[in-house]
Amino acid sequence: MDYGTITRNLINGQYTPQEAQEGPETADGTAAPTTMSPLESVLLQVLSDVEQVHHNCSLYNRKGSNYGRAGEVHGRKWRGGPGPPPR
Repeated sequence: MDYGTITRNLINGQYTPQEAQEGPETADGTAAPTTMSPLESVLLQVLSDVEQVHHNCSLYNRKGSNYGRAGEVHGRKWRGGPGPPPR
């Protein structure tokens, strides 16, 4: 997965809204419906693919290489984690 593929998938309508699924049981034993809109469903698919891009950068590139480092930095920023220690 890469950003170009995500862009093409968006343009070509490859991300499709998922059917609403039942949520966890409520106190009375009935299942609560999800409140996710079709747009939110598509957005979650895109966000999942963005996370896959960061993972792939680290997985398929040598640690310390430009692409490997980019995957680490972007993944950390994406998750809101701390940056590297000062040098």
